[in-house]
Amino acid sequence: MKEDLDDIVARIGQVRNDADEFARYEEDFYRTIASGTRNPLLQSCHNLTIQACRQSFRSVLMRHHLTPDRIQDYQKHYNTLFKAIASRDVEAAVEYTKLHLIKEQKLLMHET
Repeated sequence: MKEDLDDIVARIGQVRNDADEFARYEEDFYRTIASGTRNPLLQSCHNLTIQACRQSFRSVLMRHHLTPDRIQDYQKHYNTLFKAIASRDVEAAVEYTKLHLIKEQKLLMHET
């Protein structure tokens, strides 16, 4: 899993302004994490979430808001999260994930 995440983080880091490409790598990133848990329920929930996001207004909203600056911000986040996972720092990984979810919530609530 570590090698897969490393590869995905590298691909995420190469995206400059293509929101669709970035979103695909973002899905791969989280899919790989879910798969690494070896928890079929979590994997299924994640796949359902991805499908729902693709069909919802969030998809349009995110592509509208995924500016090159935001992409760069997300790239830093995913790189930091990957490092926490790779070093097995659960507390840091959870904290980075919480911060990311707060940012997502604010974006969806049009607070940013």
